[in-house]
Amino acid sequence: MSIHSSHIFLFPFSFIDSFDKVVEKIEYQKNWLPESFEINNADRFNQHVYFHDYAEAIFFSQSGPSRCYRSTLTGDGGFYYILCNDNGKKKLYELRLTKITLYIFNTHIGVLSFFAENNLSQDKEDILKINEYGRRLFPQFLTDDENKISACQGAFLPLSMTISSTPINPETLLSPDPEPILAGLSEVISFDDFRYFKTFNKNDNGEYESKYIKLPGHIMNVLGESIFTDKGSPDQDRLPIKPVIDDRMFVMCCMHNEIANRLKICKNGDYQYLLDKNTEWTQLSQKQCELWSKNSDLTVEEQNVRKNLDFWYRFIFVDKNESTCQSVNSIADLLKKHSYDRWINWGTLYGVSRYSFMILTASEFEFNSKLKKHFANLYYYLALLSIVERASVLQFSQRVTDASKLEDAQNIAKKEIEQISTLYYDYINFINRIYLREVTAQEQGIELYNLLMDRMNIKEEIDNLDEEISELHTYVSLVEDSRRNRKMAVLNNLAVFFLPASLIAAIMGIGFIDSELSINWYSSINPTVYRAILLIASMGGISSILIFITIYWRSFNRILNQINKLRK
Repeated sequence: MSIHSSHIFLFPFSFIDSFDKVVEKIEYQKNWLPESFEINNADRFNQHVYFHDYAEAIFFSQSGPSRCYRSTLTGDGGFYYILCNDNGKKKLYELRLTKITLYIFNTHIGVLSFFAENNLSQDKEDILKINEYGRRLFPQFLTDDENKISACQGAFLPLSMTISSTPINPETLLSPDPEPILAGLSEVISFDDFRYFKTFNKNDNGEYESKYIKLPGHIMNVLGESIFTDKGSPDQDRLPIKPVIDDRMFVMCCMHNEIANRLKICKNGDYQYLLDKNTEWTQLSQKQCELWSKNSDLTVEEQNVRKNLDFWYRFIFVDKNESTCQSVNSIADLLKKHSYDRWINWGTLYGVSRYSFMILTASEFEFNSKLKKHFANLYYYLALLSIVERASVLQFSQRVTDASKLEDAQNIAKKEIEQISTLYYDYINFINRIYLREVTAQEQGIELYNLLMDRMNIKEEIDNLDEEISELHTYVSLVEDSRRNRKMAVLNNLAVFFLPASLIAAIMGIGFIDSELSINWYSSINPTVYRAILLIASMGGISSILIFITIYWRSFNRILNQINKLRK
């Protein structure tokens, strides 16, 4: 059976527990097995040659800053079902799962990835819908209606998501309430129709209560509900996780369609996908501005050009029905910034955004012989690393914000100082081991990785984060130095306090040995002079005591008050 498109849905999430604790929990379960990275096949050899050694240590090592696992739930296959509302009618999409992987990084970031292939839906509009609906995690918005997600399910949210190890009868999934039937099928790994959100703030008794954002079954069941739980859940025995981005997964798609050949048509030096309102085409110069409007007077050629451009925009930015950008200038600028056309004359275009990595090729042979494998074995890791870098930056930004909530700077607890020191150490580890400036020596890989980083604004965000963390660490160091200086001042004052006593003891201890080898105390000192020295030393000692008490009276008083409170 031919493959019309390949899809990868990546779910980045954050966790608050230690890296070692999460790894220990996962490896204790039977649902995840450590991925083997031995160079024993062509795909693994190609990866070894393609990536730099330090990049390979991130992706293909079980001892570096990450761990990788493969799910055993679906065996060698599995099925990913998406049921959606298509213009008021139910429509079911079936994808064949090739594998499910889980990466855990020591920056408190994890990435769950679903690798799937579309063998049934050939229409390019259906592929756009697979990308849009297949990436959703929870409702983008709620309404005040009795069913709070009905509007969202009519626009963005699928009606249900199902994962199974073997095929399911489509009639079962299309039935009004398939849950009771699916609950009795052992091959069903997860089913979720988002009913939790239908009455979001009501419990079973119809009473309003506060609820947390619940991740869908196809995420939690696959991850392992015995390991993980949603952040905000009252269950404290499992590890809480939280989506890093929003209600969507990062989506990757590689498809073959002849529309790629139409996008490469070149007139007056501009490819069709780069058209803007100022482009002067030989046949379209009179109606160039109208090209971007829904004008019924457009010629057939002009309408086709608009459709091609509209599809390419919607493919990159994961819009299923129409472009969410209705600005002429913005569309032209965005297509230029987010498109990579190194191979356009061969009918292949790449598109990258903050939440997508897309490949469109006109050649089915090119798709099956090269691109499909490169997509899953090489380009996936470029996107994975970019997502982890962006997610880690967001995670560090949150930690910096939490650590910066210092109500009393002079009384920073030792625990808070250790927290900031740990943050600084983790950040240095991230910069040196995960934030890579280059991952491969291949020109196309360098250009695609740079495009991903640019579109995600990673370099600028890391520069800002670096400044914030450095300032926070410098500030804490100054507080520590100030606290250390205060302690030294106390020791110095104590030394001054005991100096008169030391002087008196020294004077009292003055003695001389006479000719008969016996000790004769202060025999060589005039008694009057001796008494004067004692008087001066005693006055100095009394003055030092009074000064010491005056300086530290408030501290003593505060300590006494605290002791009295404790007694009460």
